[in-house]
Amino acid sequence: MAVVRMFCRLVKGSRALQVLLVAFVAFLLYAFYVWKNANTFTTITKMIYSDVEPRLKPKHPESIDLSFLQQLHDDTDVLTDSGDDDGDSQFEHDDEIYVIITFSKAKQNYALQNKFRTCVSSMFYQTRTRIMFYIIGDDVSQNIAENIMHEVSNNNSFQVMHLDVHLLAKKLNRTIFKMQKYFTKPGAYYSDPLFFLSLVIHRVMPLDLHRVIMLDSDLKFRSDINQLYRLFGEFKEENIIGIAREMQPVYRHTFWQYRKNNPGTRVGDPPPNGLTGFNSGVLLLDLDKMRKSDLYNSLIDSDAVFNLTEKFYFKGHLGDQDFFTLLSLDYENLFYILPCTWNRQLCEWWRHHGYADIFDEYFTCKSHINIYHGNCNTPFPV
Repeated sequence: MAVVRMFCRLVKGSRALQVLLVAFVAFLLYAFYVWKNANTFTTITKMIYSDVEPRLKPKHPESIDLSFLQQLHDDTDVLTDSGDDDGDSQFEHDDEIYVIITFSKAKQNYALQNKFRTCVSSMFYQTRTRIMFYIIGDDVSQNIAENIMHEVSNNNSFQVMHLDVHLLAKKLNRTIFKMQKYFTKPGAYYSDPLFFLSLVIHRVMPLDLHRVIMLDSDLKFRSDINQLYRLFGEFKEENIIGIAREMQPVYRHTFWQYRKNNPGTRVGDPPPNGLTGFNSGVLLLDLDKMRKSDLYNSLIDSDAVFNLTEKFYFKGHLGDQDFFTLLSLDYENLFYILPCTWNRQLCEWWRHHGYADIFDEYFTCKSHINIYHGNCNTPFPV
């Protein structure tokens, strides 16, 4: 105790010692933070940026790097079976639905965990179809997601597969890195690379997986997901992705310059005839068609995307849905328009920010709602 008192007197009487002590404590806190978060989602993001630098100048900058695809498809390490199978151990392809959910940064984010719980519990409640889940996110979030699914499974048959996000990051960094500068802002929520995976998901999923539903976690199901899956049957030959319209005048605002220079354009106009733009909260991805589409794969090229951004004076911030929206302006036929009832967005931010007079032209969605989407943290109707 005498030593402690002596040390306290020395610190109290010396400004320099006080500064050193504060610096030492700060260093300990930083070291603890780094150790605790060694395998987080943010670390994966940093890994992508550090790995991309040597590859920014390929020999053929206009070409698409597809050399890794078959290697990745053949790599059994990319997919990890959780070992838990609530139901039959071997699924028949005709009896199951494949669902991808991006769920990241969930540690101590209890609001996000509750959203995920509502999403999967409502999904289970409405269906008896077996579901194979692919969870995309950091390791901690994947474990949280799986625990929640077991809590709310309602005796449903399901299985969880974890996607190795470290391997995905290494394989897809070139494409995603280039897309980020057009469709997000630094530090924004949608700036993390995993929110761009839907663009290139056909390159990393197993070749024997033909169709998949990709979902945000802030959804509430009011109908059987099997009915949603059946909409793949309504795709026309050229449709490769099913996606619902954005239900706010987001892109009317974003494309203001193009609209000003092109009076009478459909770009940014409301349904049913406008090129309204998309919301990516619910996606139907025909992986076979995405793999085979020379057009789509040629457009996942920064030069092609750059040309579109210049043509339409576009700078986005909403990740993958900005990319799909931009493509749809020149290539409408790539997309099947999902009925609004399967992605009934609830956010009304733009009603109160300059577009009250026309807001309902975008927001109206009649008929039975199959999926509520609580975007911008909007609560679900009771």
